[in-house]
Amino acid sequence: MSCGILRSESSTDLDTNSHEYRANRQLRLICGYNCWQWLFLITAAIEVSLLTIFTALELDYLLLNPSQSSDTSFVLNIIVLVICAFSLIFLFHGVFWDKQYDITLFIVSMAILTIYIAFEFTFTIDYNSIRKLTRLSISLSMTSLMVILSRIVVHFSQEYSIIGVAPGLIVMYKNQCYFQILLKLDFLNAICFGLFNISLSINDPIPQYSVLSIIITFASIQWVTGKIAVLKEVKCCLLLFVCLSITSLLWVPLQFVFMRSCFQSTVCLSQQLLLTYSSLFSALVLVFVRILLFMQLLRAHRNFGYGLADAAFVGLVNETTRLLSRTPRRRSDI
Repeated sequence: MSCGILRSESSTDLDTNSHEYRANRQLRLICGYNCWQWLFLITAAIEVSLLTIFTALELDYLLLNPSQSSDTSFVLNIIVLVICAFSLIFLFHGVFWDKQYDITLFIVSMAILTIYIAFEFTFTIDYNSIRKLTRLSISLSMTSLMVILSRIVVHFSQEYSIIGVAPGLIVMYKNQCYFQILLKLDFLNAICFGLFNISLSINDPIPQYSVLSIIITFASIQWVTGKIAVLKEVKCCLLLFVCLSITSLLWVPLQFVFMRSCFQSTVCLSQQLLLTYSSLFSALVLVFVRILLFMQLLRAHRNFGYGLADAAFVGLVNETTRLLSRTPRRRSDI
């Protein structure tokens, strides 16, 4: 009898602790994990908001003064807004879901954004330079500050503090997470690369918006197939991902053709140079990320069959079921 009573009491205590953990978990999802995450979130949100406001003012100026602007500047500012929108998604997912690689992805996205803003300021300095210089200064200074704060946030992160899991399995899981953020970065770069090709001045048999839709469609299929291939360990999706990634890179060499046509013309306007260098930089970033993806894909493929796709491991690393995870301070007391 006593054993039954003790067993029922312990079961009740476990249920109570489980409910308390879920309540605390939901509260932490809403309020964040620590003050450093809140500081990082607020500072990053201020940066993205300021850049969005200044870019919206730039677009308004371009629409009101078409004689002093061109389609190239308009498209580049649209790309700035697209990167800001994706950066907010990376930011909230990295902070509230405690994902270290997504915080790093936010920093990388803002660094690429800073380079695009610098391109626009350099080649269109003849008009509205004060506003452009202010936007460039905000992006450069606050992104540098974000790099410092991100190191502190990652230091206090609990993403990989999983009790009872072998260190080798954690390394495999990190490689999987790294591949996932490279997929996101590749998708974002593909969208930017496609948008740059809207304002190409060379006559093509294929309409420009059709090229944009083809590039974005390829990027979407690559993202879905790559994610399924690694998370579910499906080798046929892996082969499809590699084929699509190589095929989509066939459009990249044309950026050098556009650059050559610009410099061969008698008058190469600053707006044409802005398009040429920006699209070339976008293509080079896309190629570089693809190389990293293929290198990481080899590591992820070697880890197939070691339990990363098992439901038990997925449930263990899931944020809603990590009952075994403890803070570093609590583990040091035990």
